[in-house]
Amino acid sequence: MNPVTSDSFDDQVRRSALPVLVDFWAPWCTRCAGMEPAVREVATTFAGRGSVVTVDVEAHPELAAEHLVLSLPAVAFYRDGAVVRTLAGPRSAEELAAAFEEVLDGQH
Repeated sequence: MNPVTSDSFDDQVRRSALPVLVDFWAPWCTRCAGMEPAVREVATTFAGRGSVVTVDVEAHPELAAEHLVLSLPAVAFYRDGAVVRTLAGPRSAEELAAAFEEVLDGQH
């Protein structure tokens, strides 16, 4: 998992050659902390096939606003520089992996 900022978002997400899972979180969000192990597991599972990055919405509120993040945790999947799927609320590693597989397979 790689933290991204407003300055690095374009390079690490929009210009990525691989599909990207973007995990939006905040330090005060207990549900985000609870989902962190699942996000880490997905990052390991998809290494080399996809990328997993994190965005601290407290530090980068402009990215949260751009992605219409209204509640946390939230996840956006990017492929070819565009958002192709979003998920809101806590998710298991299995749910995140299934969604990422669909994105990789071009189903979203």
